[in-house]
Amino acid sequence: MSDFSPRRALFLTLVLLLLATAASATTPSGRFDARMVYDPATTQTILFGGSTANDVATRASYELSDTWAWNGLIWTQLFPLHIPTARYGHVMVYDSARNRIVMFGGRSGGGKTDLNDTWIFKNGDWTQITTPSSPPARILAGGAYDPLRDRVVIFGGASISADGKTVTPLHDTWELDGTTWTQVLSDGPKIDKPLMVWDAARANILMLGVDTSLVTHQFTYDPAAQAWKEKTDTRLPSCVHEGALAYQPTNGTVFFTGGSCSGVTSVEDNEEWDGNQWNPKIVKANVGRLFGPAMSFDTARQETVLFGGNPVVGGLPRNELWVYNGDWTPLSDPNLTPPARSLFVFRTDPLHNAVWLFGGVDPSITYADLWKFQYGKWQRVVAATPPPQSCGSPGGALDLNRQKLVVVCADSSMSEFDFTDWKAIATPAKAPPARAFSSVTYDENLKKTVLFGGYIGDYIDQTWLWDGTAWTEVDRNLPPQRALAAIWFDPHLNRTVIFGGVGRPSSQERVARFNDMWSFDGTGWTEIKPSTLPPARYGAQVTVDPRTGNVLLFGGLRVDTVETPGTGNNPPTQTQVQVYADDFWQWDGTNWTQVTYSRVPYARENGGLAWDPSTQMMVVFGGYAGQQYLSDLWTLTPDRGWQPQITNVVKRRPTGRP
Repeated sequence: MSDFSPRRALFLTLVLLLLATAASATTPSGRFDARMVYDPATTQTILFGGSTANDVATRASYELSDTWAWNGLIWTQLFPLHIPTARYGHVMVYDSARNRIVMFGGRSGGGKTDLNDTWIFKNGDWTQITTPSSPPARILAGGAYDPLRDRVVIFGGASISADGKTVTPLHDTWELDGTTWTQVLSDGPKIDKPLMVWDAARANILMLGVDTSLVTHQFTYDPAAQAWKEKTDTRLPSCVHEGALAYQPTNGTVFFTGGSCSGVTSVEDNEEWDGNQWNPKIVKANVGRLFGPAMSFDTARQETVLFGGNPVVGGLPRNELWVYNGDWTPLSDPNLTPPARSLFVFRTDPLHNAVWLFGGVDPSITYADLWKFQYGKWQRVVAATPPPQSCGSPGGALDLNRQKLVVVCADSSMSEFDFTDWKAIATPAKAPPARAFSSVTYDENLKKTVLFGGYIGDYIDQTWLWDGTAWTEVDRNLPPQRALAAIWFDPHLNRTVIFGGVGRPSSQERVARFNDMWSFDGTGWTEIKPSTLPPARYGAQVTVDPRTGNVLLFGGLRVDTVETPGTGNNPPTQTQVQVYADDFWQWDGTNWTQVTYSRVPYARENGGLAWDPSTQMMVVFGGYAGQQYLSDLWTLTPDRGWQPQITNVVKRRPTGRP
């Protein structure tokens, strides 16, 4: 039986279902079955799409629609005007006659819909082209560009039913002449998940694939005869299922790596085809056996580039980047901007005309770095005294009275930054207990830092005040226990306010998502009941616009009610689902109003939203959504609305290895 079902990695269940596992850094997020193509017009390698593993909170995997460029030194996320449908398992090749990347097919819609659309990427934008005919929709086809005949050639793949239960393998061959798809062969070799490449040294298309027993087969394409010719007189790589293939002009060979086959758990195969035989390569560094990595040859730097893929044995889709030029070398992000993260401190500083970012987490790192964002640029700030280390889910507030950035860690340790150096605060006898996911803000009326809620084996409703010397607990009229509520000091009400969160209406009730509001006057809490409220959510981003005193709330993990139509005598049914949100709401001290923009930042939770006093603009950074830790930056201007900002552009590394 053909194996075309999406490979979904196991995931780790973390507390609250709030921190899903995925890779991170200022790179594309971890993924498999993405595609990557070198673009000689820009000397950059372009990556698009792919699939995540299952997200813990929503119990769903996500196809991706982000576009990234690798210039030999750094990744830069691109934000083209037009964005193709998210997908994985698509075909992507470079059309050298027209200096453009061509993309076809793949699977989308939560792994339920096969695609047969054709897109081109040129001059930094995607454009869908309409062709008189098109190959049937499919996933995991093979594709290559024949520069001698000026044809994009695709073969095979599969069509999968929406429920994923019926897989129809395809063995047809199609060619695109630039404007029109033509079927040239209706029934070719009976192989699945083909890998194809233009073998320039032999001036033909080489294809590897597997039969239903995962046995490797090799073919070349004869366009004159419109036939595939099998190579049977040589040893072949043992496991090419979901591996990767690239042509290396440096030595005129086709390079293969990876592969996922039953019972094969050894390190990856690395082999080069010289036209007569496959030659195993002995490497000192191993990438590890992966399925679904993206791979392409970087002509400017004379090396094969590999990104992502899923480990065959355990683990989640990677975001690691490796280069091969006789041996594998891992490449790391130079961190010219903050690496992707969630659950960090992101605070407006009107005293120094800046926004401060501290800490945060991804699955493998608890960050302890401090960044200053000012005039559209990031600056890493290193002080004589190191900031708090291992500070999980930090809460932070800018104490305007004492002119310090206050940071409270999940273990209740505290540090303060006076914008020159850090000072660790000795834990007083009376202090909040260790807990995660609290909400923290500075109350300008009380001139104290307010800490509310969190999680200690269960949700809590504790309220604490920090005056710079001592903690004081306030336990009057407490809101229901919760974590990850949005919190701010409201200039209209002159009080600290919370909205939403996740917790329990009472200690005996089940976990719920809130959309209630409460204000705090220093002695207790009072519920606010406006006529309209944003839908229930937790992990929303929130900040105050100092020009109006109004609050802007963005995203979070929202709870939506989905209605399924009834059939026959069965009435419609309603189901609550969790959705990463990208909606905006404004609070004017009396009413909530939903705010619409022509373009908005990607949906997310636990990111940063702040007012940037240096540019007089709202700024969104980072967060998490559906197996992606984010490092994107967006700004809001009155004339253009929300726009993504590329802040990590540097000069490309010169040709050749340093």
